[in-house]
Amino acid sequence: MTETKTRVRRTPDQIIADFEAKIAGVRERVKRGQFKKSAAVRQLLTAVKAIDKGLTAAIEEENVTIKKTLSEGREPLAAYLSLEGLKLPQQRAPGATRKRKSA
Repeated sequence: MTETKTRVRRTPDQIIADFEAKIAGVRERVKRGQFKKSAAVRQLLTAVKAIDKGLTAAIEEENVTIKKTLSEGREPLAAYLSLEGLKLPQQRAPGATRKRKSA
């Protein structure tokens, strides 16, 4: 015996709400794109990446003071970027390399 699944039809209000959510997502993406075009923001991202490299070196050298100082300096920069909706560069473990994307 086969079960028949009942189809749930969305109401026009639900469809409109879904489209409005998509529109909001597109607007947010455009805002992030314009934000990333700023030279200051690009330099800020570069600074965060440089701090991450410094943190990796400090961890490898086991220099706790530099590690603490760099991580304290990274926090407000990362907070600002995340507040603006940008993804932060991932902090990698010392000695970690990027993996290739499979085809």
